[in-house]
Amino acid sequence: MMFEPMEAGTKKVTKKAKAECNKACTLSIKNAKFVVDSVYKSDDKFDFVQAVINMELNIASRYTKIFPEDTKEQVENMKLALVAYERLRKFVTDFRKHKKATTDKEVLSAEGLTQMNICDEMIDLLPQKISKVNYMMH
Repeated sequence: MMFEPMEAGTKKVTKKAKAECNKACTLSIKNAKFVVDSVYKSDDKFDFVQAVINMELNIASRYTKIFPEDTKEQVENMKLALVAYERLRKFVTDFRKHKKATTDKEVLSAEGLTQMNICDEMIDLLPQKISKVNYMMH
């Protein structure tokens, strides 16, 4: 995967590599948003719960993989990632209500539960990280 050496810090990231990653992330976000937005508007949206979970997590993850020009852009990308996580949490909560269930465990697979745990953790952690980066900017 193109991000692995960059995430591990084992490879110096060139401007060209950053531009390629940013382009791939942006395209991935655009395509996933197109599909997710279509599903959300659909009458049978709850037939695609696992697909929505996968795509929303992909969107949020890609926002955090973009190499920002500056810390302001980094904060904006983290905010957009948070929006994706919150949108996913709302969708799964709506699905749970639609199914008349009280917990995610009643309506999601083991994989879906793990993914939603990650989502919930990011909803808790990202605001703190955004605040920290904002504080360091000033």
